[in-house]
Parts: sequence; structure tokens; C-alpha cells
Amino acid sequence: MIAVDSYFPFRNYRITVRDSPPLIDSQWRLFRLKAIANLVVVLTLILTTLCAGFSWAVYIDPVASVVVMGILLYSGLHMIVLSPWISLTRLLKRNSSSWW
Repeated sequence: MIAVDSYFPFRNYRITVRDSPPLIDSQWRLFRLKAIANLVVVLTLILTTLCAGFSWAVYIDPVASVVVMGILLYSGLHMIVLSPWISLTRLLKRNSSSWW
């Protein structure tokens, strides 16, 4: 799953740089954050397994959950606040060049 989610951000980023469509830009950001969240989950599982004998190992999962929650919150806020303006600016720039 990590390999698949890591492939799409690179592919969509290349398309975004080349052509800059707003929908692909949103997909690039979505798959990038999804890959980071999956990586945090896998690292949490590995770290929890390796540190099972320590008393502080019970805090690894809650800390990782807060990290994933922060990633999702950042993504949501970015999409709500900035993405409409970025998309509108790109759309207007793209359409204004075709009008003339």
C-alpha cells in the first residue's frame, strides 16, 4: 500500500508542474499525505514491536495517532482555505490566455 500511495504523488506532481490542472494538484497533495500517514502507521507498528519490553512503549501508538491526526487536520485546513484560491487563480490564468 505504501508503494502504491508513494507512486501517485510523484506521477501527479510531474503532471502538476507540466500542465498545472487544479484537480491533479489536489490529488497530488492527497496521495502525498496519504503516503505519509501510511508510513507513520508502519513505523509505529515496527517501533511498537521492537520496543515491546519497555514501559514507555504503550505511548507509541497514541503519539503516532496524534501525528496522523495532525497530518489529516493540516490537509483538511489546506484544502478548505487555500485550494479554492489556488484553483481559481490557475483557472482564470488558464482561461485568460485562451480568450486572447
